[in-house]
Amino acid sequence: MLHSTLRTLLGLAVGDAYGIHFEFMSAEDISKIYMKPPQRSLGEGIFKFEAGDFSDDTEMALLTLYSLMHNLGVKTKHLKQLYTLWAYHAKDIGIQTKKALLEDEFDASGEGNGALMRILPCVVYLHEVLGQNNTRIKESIRTISAITHDNT
Repeated sequence: MLHSTLRTLLGLAVGDAYGIHFEFMSAEDISKIYMKPPQRSLGEGIFKFEAGDFSDDTEMALLTLYSLMHNLGVKTKHLKQLYTLWAYHAKDIGIQTKKALLEDEFDASGEGNGALMRILPCVVYLHEVLGQNNTRIKESIRTISAITHDNT
């Protein structure tokens, strides 16, 4: 059962590692850098990531899964502690996430697509490994997302 969770997380990490190099770039900028011969390996981008690096979203998804596995479910205090410790050393961290974790300040209008990425392994793990129903999973997702994006 756990294999589905790990495959989901691997897919997230690979997609994130591919896409991070294009973050905040226009289509024109992307074509100037990556579409002219000789082809360069992915890397650079706005954050100067190395080829194969992934973003804060994947790092937080890994922390989420670790906490779920360690606690056999959602323990908000534990997860917030992991996120906060990570935030002090993160190479890349979203503005809203940083403010929420390090300044306890929330943006009620924030959309938080990173929060969506970090709950992906949660959905699979809670359903397939812990056997939770959809109602319980939705409550867990709201709880996890509210740690950094409390606008549900």
